Amino acid sequence: MKNQTIIITMQESQRYDIIQNLINGHINGTETAKQMNLSVRQVRRIKGRVRKEGIKGLVHKNRGKLSNNKLPREELKRIKRIMKTEYYYLPTRSPNKFNIIHCPNGSNFFKNKFRSYKRLIKSLN
Repeated sequence: MKNQTIIITMQESQRYDIIQNLINGHINGTETAKQMNLSVRQVRRIKGRVRKEGIKGLVHKNRGKLSNNKLPREELKRIKRIMKTEYYYLPTRSPNKFNIIHCPNGSNFFKNKFRSYKRLIKSLN
């Protein structure tokens, strides 16, 4: 097994200490849930992951990965160019209309990505 460096936040470090107290039997699940401001069910899940994976069980699994809503850079450049050259005003609430007008072949820039559309509009202002 390779040694890996795990970077954790202060909150994750505190949670790990609390979960260790739970595993060692110093406190119960209800007290742990109160200290961590979580439900007892969530505490049970976290406890199981910490037992199985160690401190890695506290780190979010998507940390370091790209968001699913991220648009490819080329598409983003094309959209910005279209927005700046073809629109007198910025259509803040019409990603579907944008898809209909500028993507006639059916490739949607903003399939269900209204959030990324809003970020794009914000970056143009």
